Amino acid sequence: MPAARVLIVDDSSLARTVIGQAVVQAGFAVAGEATDGIEAVAAYQRLRPDLVTMDLTMPGVDGLTALRSILEFDLAARIVVVSLAGQESTVVRALQAGALGFLLKPFEPGQLMDLLRRTGAIAPAAATDERRRIYLVEAHRKLEALGEDVRDVAATPASRVPIAALQRRAEILAVLASRGGDRSTHSLAESLGRLAAALSPPPPVTPEMSGLMHESILVLQRCLSGFARDDEQSLLAQAYAQRLAAAIAHARRLGEDPSLAVAAIVGVDAFTRRVLRGFLRREGFGVVMCETVDAAHELPAASVVLLDGDAPRFDGPGSIRRLRDAAGTASSALLYLTPRGDLSEKLAAFQAGADDVIVTPFEPEEVVARALAIVGRIGRTPVARPLSTPSEPGLLEEPVTS
Repeated sequence: MPAARVLIVDDSSLARTVIGQAVVQAGFAVAGEATDGIEAVAAYQRLRPDLVTMDLTMPGVDGLTALRSILEFDLAARIVVVSLAGQESTVVRALQAGALGFLLKPFEPGQLMDLLRRTGAIAPAAATDERRRIYLVEAHRKLEALGEDVRDVAATPASRVPIAALQRRAEILAVLASRGGDRSTHSLAESLGRLAAALSPPPPVTPEMSGLMHESILVLQRCLSGFARDDEQSLLAQAYAQRLAAAIAHARRLGEDPSLAVAAIVGVDAFTRRVLRGFLRREGFGVVMCETVDAAHELPAASVVLLDGDAPRFDGPGSIRRLRDAAGTASSALLYLTPRGDLSEKLAAFQAGADDVIVTPFEPEEVVARALAIVGRIGRTPVARPLSTPSEPGLLEEPVTS
């Protein structure tokens, strides 16, 4: 049997050498190395290693963001955190996001082997089958309790207590499914937890949202049954995750501060979306992610729109014109992102209605600074528009994968 292949992610060359020696001593092979989060995601997609060791504190995109992006790309990815003491809160977030375990630096080579054995990061097929059985038993228990939470929410829609319990239980099920490699259950449970978070504090739960939660429990049951039969219900889970995402956007609009500036990210790849969202939120923007221009058409209002001009299904200038024709984005500050920096491309974007053109690759700080400058200069604020229904498709607070 070939040795398991390990990707080592750390910005310290000394740390990479030490971890590499420990990996080889444990009988594994070093598949590759990365020095920051962006390199880590690219290396994982290229190398498809059996295991990743992830440092948390790195320049640029940090380890926690990279970990989440890798798991978004491959829910079955096996990642252990190897980081310095004093980062306990970040380690906890990494474990909640799906890391299998953690090891504090400095460490002895034998400690790494113990960690991998304890967490099952590298395990034989029999152990994998047993973990799968244990996962299904635990997931069914959590789902049964989650169903009770949904019934409690329906019975007392104005109470915060059942919503908080629902949120916590859905988050636990999502983490459990992530570690079990159950993509469909993970994405749907995660979306249900985000909807609960959007509903606490107010607005109160509407009958439509309560009904959608109940339907989601039934779909989660089908997802678990499908996983047990190796018949993944990815399309069904994706459809309901999209409905929940639209309900999340609806709930946040009901409860948000009307002065909150909204930024819409349209068509951008999943990893870049996550990075941009973090920077925009730090500047006080509420962020909505849209897979398509049609989904962006459903927005009630947006102060800023970031449009990917390189998405294969988009006609850049045509997409800009369509956004300018929509009520919610007609007066938005529109930034057009494109890898083509030639003059004709820029002129076509400006003539279609773009306020700025940014050539990729770019620095996220620059994009946000330009967005803030345009919003401040022209004073564009959200335009009032009737709220859309909770079942509208396409508005994504997180990317939905099949």
